[in-house]
Amino acid sequence: MNAKVRKTKTSDRSKKANSESQAIAKRLDESIPLNTAEWKKVEQMLMRLTEFAPTDLIFDVASAIAFYADDQARRGYILGAADSCKLVA
Repeated sequence: MNAKVRKTKTSDRSKKANSESQAIAKRLDESIPLNTAEWKKVEQMLMRLTEFAPTDLIFDVASAIAFYADDQARRGYILGAADSCKLVA
């Protein structure tokens, strides 16, 4: 048999959304520096906390903070892009 499987529109949309999400993440990673005075303070505080708390707990907290900040930056980027489109239109 020579049956062809058709791709659904949802699959194409999902791939496009994933691709756009990756492009946004890449642009944010390239544009937002981590070696700022604020970040150095955070690193110093985390290092001080490791004296009192288990390292894996500190790592989990830092990862959660980084994930939240990443998500907020992504949302801000998307909202800014949408606002720019409205201004141009």
